[in-house]
Amino acid sequence: EGLEALDRETLSLVLHDADAQVSKSAVWASEGFIQQKDEIILSRLNDLVSDSSADVRIQLMLSLRSSNNAKAQQM
Repeated sequence: EGLEALDRETLSLVLHDADAQVSKSAVWASEGFIQQKDEIILSRLNDLVSDSSADVRIQLMLSLRSSNNAKAQQM
């Protein structure tokens, strides 16, 4: 995210990392993409709604709460 160095492909990969803390951090880092209404990232985030980690689900809720995107609000 710093210096806009985070790209969609890298973010897509780490959103589904085996380590829940990595996925949680990736959700937080996706907030810029959420605000840009990036459909690909929103789709990847939707996959995390039922993630086994409560930390990931909580971060997802926190990251999506301020979005005015209808798809984000339905998650």
